[in-house]
Amino acid sequence: MRPGILLSFLLALVLHIPTAFSASSGNLQCYKRRDFPPPLFCELTQKAEPQIARDIDDKRPHPTHLDQVFTAIYDALQIVLIVLDKIDDDKDIYPHYFARRDRAKVAEVFHRLAGYCSTGNAMMSQVTIQITDEENTCEALRSGLPEAYSFHPTRDAPKVVLCPVAFHKKAFTLLNGVPGNPEDLPEHYQRCQEVIGGGDGGHVSYRIVTLGAILLHEYMHLDYLLDDIYGKPIIDEIGDNGRTMYGSHGVYDSPSIKTHARTNADSYTFYALNVFWDEVCQFEFSAPRPGDSTDPDVSTTPVNDLPPPAKREELNETETGGWDGRADWRDFFW
Repeated sequence: MRPGILLSFLLALVLHIPTAFSASSGNLQCYKRRDFPPPLFCELTQKAEPQIARDIDDKRPHPTHLDQVFTAIYDALQIVLIVLDKIDDDKDIYPHYFARRDRAKVAEVFHRLAGYCSTGNAMMSQVTIQITDEENTCEALRSGLPEAYSFHPTRDAPKVVLCPVAFHKKAFTLLNGVPGNPEDLPEHYQRCQEVIGGGDGGHVSYRIVTLGAILLHEYMHLDYLLDDIYGKPIIDEIGDNGRTMYGSHGVYDSPSIKTHARTNADSYTFYALNVFWDEVCQFEFSAPRPGDSTDPDVSTTPVNDLPPPAKREELNETETGGWDGRADWRDFFW
């Protein structure tokens, strides 16, 4: 890992602090964007962050849903930065998710999200994150999916809706109001022993998903930012086998790697998570098994057995720990 990325990652663990109110998006008032530490030698502009609607709970005690979302925004960026540090030379994980010929464009997708100087793309400020279920999708799909969805009231002003089950997912950098050692706070932080699965072999599964990763999946649907890379948007694809390309089992060594993976959101999400946790835990994760995509927090139905989602319309997709600075940085996750 390059020193600039590593040091910014460490700073994030120590200095991750939310702030107060302001701004608006549509009919929803939004919270003021927080301050978080930029990578070395870069000047972070707060324009690089999505707006957070004030319908997201900030009632004490901490951590609140607002605390979780603030942290998830930063976590999503950290996942992207680690992918960018690895993707050019990745001969082990990449082939399980994408075709070799697509590597440059897959990398470009992550570069677009990281933006100038790896502080986040300024165009992300056009995104609003909210919980108001304007499309009635959280309720309609309660028995199966989703944790979140995105839609575009206008092309350049997309919204990400976090459904209630999304807040079951954890953080991996500091949450406001959660002091102490993350080792003692498994209810708040995703840790290596949890994602590895308690000795069952460490398969790529729902266990590696964080709230930041849920946001990352939805970012893949930002047509105004990404659809010129392939000349079409990144969506939730139906594979060549007629099954949804959702979850680890739907994207890892998929028979559609050469045809649909490059425009499938979960292919990017699970590739990024696989790279991230492999690096953080220094552990080589095994292929997912049947059932490894079925998250008990979300559904009892095997995710790849769900009916295919409705095709999206062109512009309307419905679909603290402490850190003492002395230990190895990976100790935070153990």
